[in-house]
Amino acid sequence: MRAVVLEFARAPILGRVKRRLAATEGVYEALRIYRLLAEDVHAALCEAQRRGTLDVILCVADGPENGPETQAVAAWLPDARAVWAQGEGDLGARLQRSIERAFAAGAPAVAAVGTDVVGLTPERLAEAFAALEQADVVLACTPDGGYGLLALKRPAPALFRDMPWSTPEVAARTRAAARAAGLTLVELLGLRDVDTAADLKGVLPTLSVLVPVLDEMPRLPERLGLLARAAREHRGEVEIIVADGGSSDGSLEAARALGLHVLVARRGRGTQLRAAAQAARGRWLWTVHADAEVAPGTLERVLLHARRGTHPWAFTRTRIDAPGAFYGLLATLTEIRARWLKLPYGDQGVLIKRSLFEQVGGYADVPLMEDVLLARRLARHASPACLGGRLTLDGRRWKRHGLARVSFTNLSLLARFLLLRRPAEDLARSYERSLG
Repeated sequence: MRAVVLEFARAPILGRVKRRLAATEGVYEALRIYRLLAEDVHAALCEAQRRGTLDVILCVADGPENGPETQAVAAWLPDARAVWAQGEGDLGARLQRSIERAFAAGAPAVAAVGTDVVGLTPERLAEAFAALEQADVVLACTPDGGYGLLALKRPAPALFRDMPWSTPEVAARTRAAARAAGLTLVELLGLRDVDTAADLKGVLPTLSVLVPVLDEMPRLPERLGLLARAAREHRGEVEIIVADGGSSDGSLEAARALGLHVLVARRGRGTQLRAAAQAARGRWLWTVHADAEVAPGTLERVLLHARRGTHPWAFTRTRIDAPGAFYGLLATLTEIRARWLKLPYGDQGVLIKRSLFEQVGGYADVPLMEDVLLARRLARHASPACLGGRLTLDGRRWKRHGLARVSFTNLSLLARFLLLRRPAEDLARSYERSLG
């Protein structure tokens, strides 16, 4: 039997994971973050398993061996060699029980990891097992005074007795217990774990920019390129997710050439944005249409708002790339509508805190009016704030059809949607016939 890594996990159930994080970020965001972290850890473990260096065993809390929680985790995190129930008792009792079970099954060495550790790789796991050749116990501690990995070459029940779990004393008390039991201990470079919002810094992006794309050449490389260059100034804190709805003009290839995260979705702006949001890892979501030019400094203002986190949703000022005072007036009226009717459109760069976005159900899977549906749900929680910076909207549709026709069509569609409750699919076809 190969060395074994015990992956300690809970079923991803709303309100039952990451409770300290949920106290500040909300249960929806806590659940989303828990899932992301666990999936990253599991991917690293399964990669080490594929390399033939160890076996992964899922150890699931809060349920019997074949109970619904265990089955849910096994389906969510597949490819483990086995799935065990952790059983009853505090964390120490559950760790000791699972470790002794692995040794009894013939494992020559056993490591235990949690699903909230950051920085775990197959190489780090190999390093831990290699260190056991010179020591009885290997630890990788975390900044909060605990540890993210514990490896043993034989059972050591003394390490789990009378331990003040979830306190800053765990690592120090474990060292002391090892010395008292006559066990040699090696410490590796520490790992991080995530329990509070402060722990998220550098772990997940602060901001995910969602960009729906459909046949946006030849403007896309220049306009999206400006945004990509601005995002690179904040590497690790900003990501851009491009959702292509089936472009046939080279837009998909152009977005990929910019080095962005690109996915293909079924055509329809709401459908594309929904797919982009599902792929996004950021704690805030900012929608920017592909034909919008992001003015210098705008991304920084949006990011500053997200860092402060004082208001859960907002929109960006806009201007229309067309000459004439009437277009300036239209941009002003658009801002007034967004402020007073709490109804910013999607091309106004809507920014939303992820926890609120999840709470209201996110973007609807519709081809049109996804921004109206979302704004109406968001408005029940708060009025939108107006961000600094500016988006310049492509004026080609106004120039081609005229300001009056475009404005009348937009108002007509909105009235038919809100007052007559016409389906979004019908309105999308009508929009294409009028302004396509």
